[in-house]
Amino acid sequence: MLRVVVLGAAAGGGVPQWNCGCAVCRKARSGHPELQSTQASIAVSADGEHWFLINASPDLRQQLTATPQLHPRAGELRHSPISGVILTNGEIDAVAAGSWPVEESPLRGAPHTAASVAADSWDKPYGRELAAFPLASLRADKYWPPVRRIDGAYGDRHLVCSCPPIESYTEHAEGQA
Repeated sequence: MLRVVVLGAAAGGGVPQWNCGCAVCRKARSGHPELQSTQASIAVSADGEHWFLINASPDLRQQLTATPQLHPRAGELRHSPISGVILTNGEIDAVAAGSWPVEESPLRGAPHTAASVAADSWDKPYGRELAAFPLASLRADKYWPPVRRIDGAYGDRHLVCSCPPIESYTEHAEGQA
């Protein structure tokens, strides 16, 4: 089961912003922790032991301190359950700057199959190299998905199992006995 922990959900610089004197930021600084929030970031894990941070923000130390799942294991001198960090803010900044239309950003186009990256034509506003290796670490051990998204985000959210029913496994095992 996938586990997700919201580390922060505030847009921009969180609340209070260091350079803001509005009523909300002033109140958040003067003893109202319910108004305080850190920048948008999440942690995800498939097993509860190995975590990936998505969009590590400048508030990271504060977010890690407030999240017990991301603390070192008891009894170990040096340990971190954080296995990696995925940064998407650079892509968000490129979309905001107009380098890519939001509908044509690498995140919207992901995953990129080997066939799509190696095809003769490429009509994306970003390069094939970015599509193939959005993280430098993927150059050493890249998993190439066999298919792109099915029906955009709808297919991601409405998964359909194509496995045979469990009964077919039982019938197969009985037939071999």
